[in-house]
Amino acid sequence: MHEAHISKLRHALVEYLRRKDEVWLLFDNLDKGWKSYGLAKNDIFILRCLLDANRKVTKTLRKAKVPYTGILFVRNDVYQLMVREDPDFGKSSRAALDWTDRSQLKRLVVERVRAGLGLSKSEENENVLARVMTSSVQGEDSMDYMINHSMMRPRALLKIVSYARATAVNKGVERITAECILRAVEMNADDLLVDASNEIRDITSIPDTIYSFLETDSVISKTQIRRLLESDGVPGTKVPEVLQAMMYAGVLGIVRRNGDDAYIYNYSYDVKRMDILLNRDEDPHFSVNLGLRPALK
Repeated sequence: MHEAHISKLRHALVEYLRRKDEVWLLFDNLDKGWKSYGLAKNDIFILRCLLDANRKVTKTLRKAKVPYTGILFVRNDVYQLMVREDPDFGKSSRAALDWTDRSQLKRLVVERVRAGLGLSKSEENENVLARVMTSSVQGEDSMDYMINHSMMRPRALLKIVSYARATAVNKGVERITAECILRAVEMNADDLLVDASNEIRDITSIPDTIYSFLETDSVISKTQIRRLLESDGVPGTKVPEVLQAMMYAGVLGIVRRNGDDAYIYNYSYDVKRMDILLNRDEDPHFSVNLGLRPALK
């Protein structure tokens, strides 16, 4: 690509970057469509090469006193598989970006409302929310209700709030009512259904598998799921793959022996822990995520 020696090219690049305040190099979407239960050797090789190249770039630029940050974004399950296959991978600095803390999701909304209304930091979070929305929905705290229907996804939660606000404006009410939130949850469920369906299609190469749960019970056994998927054309050999993808996407949670639902985000997106729960029962039961139920009726 270049007739000049690499050293000359590197020198020219460093001299150019010295004019910048800082440099960020971000790699994203590399694992789009990768399986949630295993990686090919080529996939691991790509990631190892990128990490190695990033370390060399970091060393070169920092030696030239150029502030540099290189980040490689991968799914948490891919990271775990990488560490298992390549122990050196675990030596790289890691930051988890998955949202598993409900209080952080609530704060996300509170701070946006606070900024939008120009309120001071001293005002209590509950008072901030009380300015714009009702305190409860069907006997449940309003924020908890919306978070429960967001699949613990910040984007989905913000969509619910946005839909609720738009509904309130259309109805001509000054604050978001319980009716507005209920309507917003239904609208967001349609978006979640499309997004989750696309995610599972990217991983399994089988489209529209979530639609097999249309008008079924919200709690369903593994045997029933197999029958549903096979009746809708999913090959029997592909059912475990689809099931694992649905668990990782948060579409399905495992019903624990105490009756609680356990979704992937309750276990910090650790697929291995979900598999252990799954293998404890001969015919485990699954729960369809609350956020998808309105769309699946």
